[in-house]
Amino acid sequence: MADFLIRTVLESVTGLARDKVVNDFHVHATPALDAGIATVLPAFVNFFTVAGGGAGRSLDNYLSREISRAALVHMVKAYKKPAVHLDPNTGKPNPLGSPVAQLPFTIGQAFSPATSLPGEVSICLSYSLDLTGVPERQGTVHPAARDRGRIFIGPLTTTTLTLGADGDGVQRPALGIRQNFEKVFKQLQADVAAVQYNNVPAVLQQWSTKLWQGGPIAKCWTDDAFDTQRRRGVRPTAKDILTMVP
Repeated sequence: MADFLIRTVLESVTGLARDKVVNDFHVHATPALDAGIATVLPAFVNFFTVAGGGAGRSLDNYLSREISRAALVHMVKAYKKPAVHLDPNTGKPNPLGSPVAQLPFTIGQAFSPATSLPGEVSICLSYSLDLTGVPERQGTVHPAARDRGRIFIGPLTTTTLTLGADGDGVQRPALGIRQNFEKVFKQLQADVAAVQYNNVPAVLQQWSTKLWQGGPIAKCWTDDAFDTQRRRGVRPTAKDILTMVP
C-alpha cells in the first residue's frame, strides 16, 4: 500500500502564483505503478464541479469570480509520500518531489446573481477519524487533534450568506450551503473508494503528520461562522492619502 497527497490548485483571474487557492487531501491506495493513481484524480475534479451526494449545487457555483473560469487552468496533482517523514541525517522533512500524476480541469460559473465576497472569506470544512475514546488532551499531548483535518472552501460569493438566526443581523454561512459542502465531501469519499486497485478500494484519509500515518474519515462538519484566510487576500493596488491640518 502507498500513501499519496492529492493537491487541488485553483487558478486566480490574476494569474499570479500567490493568488492560487490550494487544498491538500490524502489517499491510501495500491496502484501497480505510482502513476496509476491518476485514475483517482477525476474524483477531486468532481468535488468542485458536480453536485454529488444529494447536494443542490456544485461547489464551483459558490466560488468567487476571483477564481478563473478559463478552460483547463486548474489542476489536481498527486504526490507519493515518502515512507519516512523526517530525514534521519538532517531532521528535516523529506521532500515530496515532483507529482506522479496530474489532471487539468475547468470549473463552472458562479451562481447568478451573486457578488464576490473578499478573497479571504472561506468556509472551513473539518473532518476526523472515529474519535470514540480518544482524549482531547493527555498531559502535554492532544491526541484528538492529530486525528482531525480541514480544508478551506473559498473564496466565496454572497450566495453563501444568511442573516444570523437570532435576528441580530450577523452575516453567517447559510445552513443549506454548508450542508451542500458536507454532502459533496461525503460523495468525494465514495468516489475515491469506487476506484480500486487489484480489487482494493482507495481510501480518502485524515493524515497525521506527527505520526506519519492516516486512517479513514468517519465524519465531517462545518460551523456557522466564516473563516478568514489572510494569505488568500488580494494585494492592494492603490493607496488614498488625505493630508491633515497640523
